[in-house]
Amino acid sequence: MKKVIVIFSILFILMSVSYVWPSLVFTAEITKSDELINYLYKEVPELNKLANEIEKKSKGAVRLIIYVAGEPNKNSQNRYDREYYAMYVGENHKTHNVNIYWLLIHKDTKEMLFHDIAEEEYIPLKVWRSRNKK
Repeated sequence: MKKVIVIFSILFILMSVSYVWPSLVFTAEITKSDELINYLYKEVPELNKLANEIEKKSKGAVRLIIYVAGEPNKNSQNRYDREYYAMYVGENHKTHNVNIYWLLIHKDTKEMLFHDIAEEEYIPLKVWRSRNKK
C-alpha cells in the first residue's frame, strides 16, 4: 500500500509540475513596452553601438536605458501626443539618468521621429541618421 501511495504521490507531483512549470518558466507575456523597445533596437542598430560605447567607456558602471515615457492619448489635441508613443533613451547612472534622445514611434505605422533639440523639431529616422553621421 505504501508503494502505491508513493507512486501516486510522485505521479500527482509530476502532473502538477507539468501544468504549473510551463506557465512559470516557458511562457512570458510580451508587453507593448517590450515590443516597442525591441522594435527600436532592430530598426536603429546605432543604439547597440551606443550601448557598447557607454559600457566600455564607463567600465560597466553606466548602461543605456530605454523606456516608454508616454502612450498615445486619443483625447489630446496635439498630434504627437495623440498618435505616438514617446520613447526615452539615455544613460543609466547609479544615482541618476542622463537623456540622450527623445523619439516618437507611431502607434499604427511604427514611423519613428527623433527630437532634434537644436532645431526644436521632430525629424524622421533617415534625416536623423544623416545629421548624426560621424
